[in-house]
Amino acid sequence: MENEAPKAVKALHMEISCHLTVANMEAEDFEDAMYFLNCASDQNLDSFSKLRYLRAAVVFFCACMDAWVARKTETVLIKNENELNDDEKKLLCVLRTPGQEIPGQGVMWKVLAKYSQLSDEQKRTMKSLYKKWQPIKEYCDSFIHYAQRNFPEHYDDAAIMTLICEAPKYIGQAIGVCDDLKTYSWYRNAMS
Repeated sequence: MENEAPKAVKALHMEISCHLTVANMEAEDFEDAMYFLNCASDQNLDSFSKLRYLRAAVVFFCACMDAWVARKTETVLIKNENELNDDEKKLLCVLRTPGQEIPGQGVMWKVLAKYSQLSDEQKRTMKSLYKKWQPIKEYCDSFIHYAQRNFPEHYDDAAIMTLICEAPKYIGQAIGVCDDLKTYSWYRNAMS
């Protein structure tokens, strides 16, 4: 009789064990970017390690912004599905279908401005943020699609640091224009 209790407990344990994964890509990418940005701030790093961390931070900041813009765009398109023109319907289909090539961010930012019920001031802010974000995105693209002509800019750690130190702020501002930033605990936690 004594041997039966542990077996029952073990069987119960096996029945209730499970696996759960919750993914929020913009949160994960933002946390990774902040990690690499913090690593790059270490004054004892050699220059190549610092550059490696800075480039990783740029990639993850851009991935964060891309993920947020795509998710938010899909959300506003679904909400306004009856009002979409043909191009917007195609965009929604692309965002819903795995393996489809996602269009450039400019297209999605325009959709956000159109359907997010933003005030004129908020639309101007989004347009301004998009312009401010472009040098970060262009830098990221320049080393993802590397060409020898880009060599000098890829080894100027001070210029890269200056460029990406604004990235967390721009991401927060973009979210704050379209949503209540208070609901983004991953952003608040990473910035505190």
